[in-house]
Order: sequence, then C-alpha cells, then structure tokens
Amino acid sequence: MSPARTFPGGILLPAHKHASSATPIRTPALPPELFLSLGDATPLVAVGDPVLKGQLLAAAGSDGLPVHAPTSGHVARIEFAPRAEVPGHRAVLIPDGAERWCERTPVNPATRTLPELLAAVRAAGIVGLGGGGFPTDIKLAPTHPIDTLVINGMECEPYITADDRLMREEAGAIVAGMRLAARLLGDPARILVGIEDDKPEAAAAMTAALAVADDPREIVIVVLPSRYPAGGERQLIQLLTGRQVPSGGLPRDVGVVCFNVGTLYALHRALALDEPLLSRIVTIAGGACREPANYRALLGTPVAHLLAASSYQPARCEQLLLGGPMMGIPLDDVQAPVTKTTHCILAATAAELPPARQPQPCIRCGLCADVCPASLLPQQLLRHAVARDHRQLERHHLLDCIDCGACAYVCPSAIPLVDHYRAAKAEVRALRAERGAADQARRRFEAHQARVARQSGERSARHAGLIGTSADHDAPASAPVDAAPVATDLLEQALARAGAATPRRAPLERALSAAENRIAQLETQLAALDATATEAQRNGLRARLEQARLDGDLARQRLLALPAEPSPTPDGNPQ
Repeated sequence: MSPARTFPGGILLPAHKHASSATPIRTPALPPELFLSLGDATPLVAVGDPVLKGQLLAAAGSDGLPVHAPTSGHVARIEFAPRAEVPGHRAVLIPDGAERWCERTPVNPATRTLPELLAAVRAAGIVGLGGGGFPTDIKLAPTHPIDTLVINGMECEPYITADDRLMREEAGAIVAGMRLAARLLGDPARILVGIEDDKPEAAAAMTAALAVADDPREIVIVVLPSRYPAGGERQLIQLLTGRQVPSGGLPRDVGVVCFNVGTLYALHRALALDEPLLSRIVTIAGGACREPANYRALLGTPVAHLLAASSYQPARCEQLLLGGPMMGIPLDDVQAPVTKTTHCILAATAAELPPARQPQPCIRCGLCADVCPASLLPQQLLRHAVARDHRQLERHHLLDCIDCGACAYVCPSAIPLVDHYRAAKAEVRALRAERGAADQARRRFEAHQARVARQSGERSARHAGLIGTSADHDAPASAPVDAAPVATDLLEQALARAGAATPRRAPLERALSAAENRIAQLETQLAALDATATEAQRNGLRARLEQARLDGDLARQRLLALPAEPSPTPDGNPQ
C-alpha cells in the first residue's frame, strides 16, 4: 500500500546501508568497564557492592528514569563526569562475566490493570529508542483519545540500519510490543506501520509476524518512498494519516501516538520477561570501519569498545559522529558510553564526509526553504539567530525545527544553519525556563498578598463585630436593635481597607526605572567591548541584558494592570 500523501520539503540521499545491514546483529564481548550515568537519581548501591544483572542501581530522578545494572559484577567507583551527555555522577561497573540475573517476575498483561502495567513500564526505564528518549510510560498515558497508533520503522538517515536488522530478526517480539501498546492506549481503531521501500526484507518479516498474530484490529503495513526525513515523527504521521501536528503541539493533539520499533521490542521484553532496558541496537558504520555492523550493546559500553569490534582505523577517519551524517554531532571522546538514545556511531572518511567549506554570505536562493520539512523560513531564522532576537525566533517557530540538516545540506554558501539553530534553541529554552520561574514566583507573591489581605480583612471584621456587640449591650432597652446593617457596613469598610494593601504604583515605577537604567548600562558595556573580549564575556553581557529587559517588561505589565489611583480633591482627600 502506498498512499498519495506527502509532506513539505525533504531530499533524496544516498543510502549507504548495505555494508552494515548485510550481517545479523552481533553481540560484542563484555567491555572491561561500564559507565552508567546516574543524573540526579538516588544511588542504592555503594562502591564495592556486588550487583546482579537487572538490579536497580539508582531510584528514578527528576526525569523519572531508574538505572539498572546491564550485567552482573561489582561497583568499582562512583565519580563525577563533567563531559558526559548529561553532566553529573556516574557509576562505574566492572563485569564479572557470569551474567547472573536478579530475581525476575514476568508480567501477564491479561491479569494486570492498566495502572499496574504502566508502573511496570516505568520501573523498566523504557524510553523512545528512535533518538528522542521520551519516557514511554508517559506516552502510553495520553490525555486525549487516541484512534491511531503509528509504528515508525523508517530509519531514513544514511548508514543507520539498527531498526532494519531488528525488524528482520525480532518481528514477532515487535508485534507483541505493538499489541501491548495498543491495549495501554485504549485499543485504537487502527495501527499503521511505516517502512521504507529500501527495506523489503523487514517489510516481509513484519507482514509474516502480523499474519501469525491474527489481530482483529486494522493493522496496515505501508511501504513509503525513501525520502529524507520521512522518518521524523510529524512527517510520518502526515504521510500515513494526512493529519498535521500543530506548531507547539504533540501527536496526541490529533489523536495519534507514534512509537519506534525498538521501543516496542523493549516494551515486550519489559513485560513478558521482566527485563529492564539494559541494551540497545547500535549501528557502527563508515569507511573507517573495516567491518561495519549492528551490535546489541549494553548501556554504558564505551564507544571505543564497539569501534574496536568493527576494526576501526583512526588514521582513515575524517569525522567521528554520534549519529548519522545529517543529524549526528561530533564525538570527541571515544570512551563516551552508549546511552539509551545512542543509535549510530559513524566513522566517516574524507571521501564520505569532506571537510566543511568556508561559509559564504547567504545569496537568498531559497533552497533551504524549499527542502524544510517543517515549512519554516530558514533564512529568517538564521538572521534572527545571529542577532540573538529571541522574540522573533519564537514568532518564527524555531522550536519546530527538527535539526534534520536538510537546509544545510543544500546550502550553496555552506552556512552551518543547524549549528546556529541548535545554539539559538538552547537560548530560547533557557529564557522560557527563566520566564516560567519568574511567572511562578509572581503568582506565589500575588497569592501571598491576597492571602494576607483576606486574613487582615477577616480580623478587622471580627474586631468590628465585637465592638458592635458591646455597643448594643449599652443601648437603652427601648432602642430598636438593627445589628445587621451595622455589621455589613463595618465588613465593607474592612474589605476596603484590605484592598488598600494591594501593591501600589510607586514601588513598581521605581522597579521599572531601575530596570531601564540597568538596560542602558548593559547596552553601553556591550557596545564598549573591543576585539580582545572573549565570546563568553559577550554572551554573559547579552544574557544579563536580556534578563534586565524581561524585568522591565514584567514591571511595565504590572504597572499597566494596576487600577488608576483616585485624583485628590482641593482639600487633599481623594475623590
């Protein structure tokens, strides 16, 4: 089945996949050490402790992901790793080669409730294995009704074949994971599996596995043209369903959830075998490797260990990338460990990835806009990124960029567009986080002020009520008792006095004036920097300037939100 739908932009790229996909998935020898990032998770083991395969090493941190031992051995040390993908502490595990498992209790999905199954997925530490790394248990509990489950078997970037080999060899387990995901999502009406037309063996294996499964749901395998980046989540959803995920939105907003085939395989093993996510398939490819292949690598395995298994030749390597040639990032340390989001190590020769040319000025050809799969305006984004105009970057939907690199690939001026966008996105996200923290602090302050005013009003009302009661006792017996209007008037007066406790104009005007003075000072300092100033100094001043502008905007908004103060009468009292 080949739908007529398409997505904007995209390019055709040489595949370079046969070298690594021609052989079955390999299991490398155990490395001497495994390096397991702990992040901010709470360690449950100490240096010298023996551990079993699958044993919980650290409880979940802020990312909600626990850390397990990929093999049996002992904890050699717990150290700080500043150069890690996520800087923080890591545990160094020495394998003993015995592969002794901890006690396991497989889950029977038919006898468990959905919350119990989601808890088991969370405890297994499963994330999206297509590269995103988003916690799977959160994706399996959407807040919107889901009518379509999309399975991503595309893998459209050159050289990468991890999912291709996995579908050929483990199609039955992938289908089992797919059925588990469908149950957790409330049994969506249809399941669509996208596979590229250059993977006929994978498509045949998945078709055979579905035939054996005999699932009553509408499950369709859709063979799609190999056009990069058709494997992007939003692009695949548009190809298969015709629905467009809105800017800033998620697939669940249009009734769709998308999973990579590797994630479904891990889901099946987590529930059927009580096996946490301990390993993943990693493609080792490129002309600098004499034996490119796919490896079932334990998490924490040093990249150097996998490169050695593929007969890596450093002298021939022009670029070593973590990822493919389009979206990969330079890998400076071959001792960096395999993580849950590591899907490819590319050791490319100069013939495969020539050295970058010197960037030239933009000639406004428009090719970058033609190939952008997110329908963005790369020229405008570049201009605003260079100018560090974060407001304009957000207005032009910078965060919708998927870093596919298609724009940089076709740029005749060799401008490293994606590098500019990545840096700008980091700044925009940091500023959003600062604004969010400032808004939260403002809301807490306003709630505190309202609570103080309410309590003050209640105390004044109680005090006024006591005075009114005492006066009633002293009144003559023949006087009519009309306490309700008196109490009401006093309550209104107390509430009026409480309203006067709200922030006044003068402090906010002083805050705005101080922010404006600060902005002027920082702009002068930034303009006065000479050629000897470092980029770090410039960035520091720019960040302080942006914060001062945010402070000024906040003070200005609060000023505008205040009610106008009453004008005084000739006798000095407000009207």
